[in-house]
Amino acid sequence: MFGSGSTQLAPALVRCIATSSCAASAAPALAPAKSGNLLSSLFGIGCSRVDVPLSERLPSVAEPPRSSVPATKPALKTSSLSSGIKVATIDSVSPVSSLCLFVEGGSSAETASTTGASKVLEIAAFKATANRSTFRLTRELEKIGATAYCRAGRDNIAFGVNAVRLNQREALEVLADAVVNARYTYWEVRDTLETLKEQLAAELKNPLTSVNEVLHR
Repeated sequence: MFGSGSTQLAPALVRCIATSSCAASAAPALAPAKSGNLLSSLFGIGCSRVDVPLSERLPSVAEPPRSSVPATKPALKTSSLSSGIKVATIDSVSPVSSLCLFVEGGSSAETASTTGASKVLEIAAFKATANRSTFRLTRELEKIGATAYCRAGRDNIAFGVNAVRLNQREALEVLADAVVNARYTYWEVRDTLETLKEQLAAELKNPLTSVNEVLHR
């Protein structure tokens, strides 16, 4: 806005403001400003120097409240449903709820004819169900800000969803539907097998994987 003649316009601008009808109201605001920083104080050009070091709190800024920390360590609570499902819960101050459903039947329960089935279930998790398509299930998880995962172990397969507390009921419904009502369509299982072959080829290149498998057997 101001070019090379801004230094000459500054005194004239001061005289115009001083002789205007709003000079009385503008005087307190202009009083602490120096002549060199007059334009900055009037039009917001630049900023004043902050003398407070970064290691100290600014005097004019209120510190936001911190999350409450429980006085005692949260205890693990266990219960059972009428269907026989065991439920374990633990209270947390975190705004994120972690829901996990464990299914007994990991790689230790596989036979010669079902070898690799647990790994297939891990890769094919959270796909199409009897009530949702893969696209709808993915979009619903994104809508509630949730992330899903699946981990296949030797003793069980863990299906989990992490979501904010506000949407934990919706996340639990999607989790139960993905585990209990999974469809396992032909084309998704076919793609899962291709992915599994790629992962196994990469694992076989690691000698530690082969040693662990032999020791467990």
